[in-house]
Amino acid sequence: MPQSFVCVHPLLLGAADYLFIAICAGLISHPVKDCCMAFSHNLKRLRQARGMTQEELALACGWGGQSRVANYESNSPKAREPKLSELSAIAEALCVSITELLTDHDLGEIGSGVRQPALISGHMIGDRLKDLREAAGMNQPEFAAIAKTSKQYVGRLEKGYNKDPNPKFIELWARHFGVRMEWITAGKLPKDAGSKDVQRPAEVITASRQVDPRLLSRVHALLAIDRAYDLGNQEDAILFARAYEWLAQQGEVADSPQSFDKFLRWAAVR
Repeated sequence: MPQSFVCVHPLLLGAADYLFIAICAGLISHPVKDCCMAFSHNLKRLRQARGMTQEELALACGWGGQSRVANYESNSPKAREPKLSELSAIAEALCVSITELLTDHDLGEIGSGVRQPALISGHMIGDRLKDLREAAGMNQPEFAAIAKTSKQYVGRLEKGYNKDPNPKFIELWARHFGVRMEWITAGKLPKDAGSKDVQRPAEVITASRQVDPRLLSRVHALLAIDRAYDLGNQEDAILFARAYEWLAQQGEVADSPQSFDKFLRWAAVR
């Protein structure tokens, strides 16, 4: 019987994707059976090296339960082979490449299975969010509902797997719990939003320049992109003052819907 080939131009694929397709199609010498055995073996060792249960890995991948992970680790002839999208999710959760998942390496050759995720402050953001949640007696779904996100996202944050936390979510949690975004993202004290040590909005705006009415109008347009705000609320007033400072530095190039996220990232580390 003639050998089947995958009719996809290799230039349209990433190296890891091409390797996976080539292995499973028999285009290179690594047979599918050996590939699946290596994947099953690597998956279990990498997961255990990171101190994760099957359920925790499943949650990090955005799956509902541990059965899919258990199936892949079983190395059973009846085990279902993973889809490329599932391999990508596992590789991201374990901070390795798809190639490293599929090929037969000693664990020490792939970073001892502990390629640490890179957060702004390591696990500190997740730790502080977890502290807020537990102090309020909330479970992860309740905490996630505040930011209108998923419990899986919260779980990834708390474990330090998310490399780039959404600044809008951070802002919503900060507002809900009455803490400063700077405390969540960088551990900067004071923690409480109402602390007397926090610079007042008027001080921020007038510290280096007179108030520009045109700039005030631009600040309003920038903040209105996200939601309605209330200057009678101290947190909103501080946010307005920070936006004024940021726009004054950036110039009119910052007047776009995409600018709001950039502003929040800037404000989070001020």
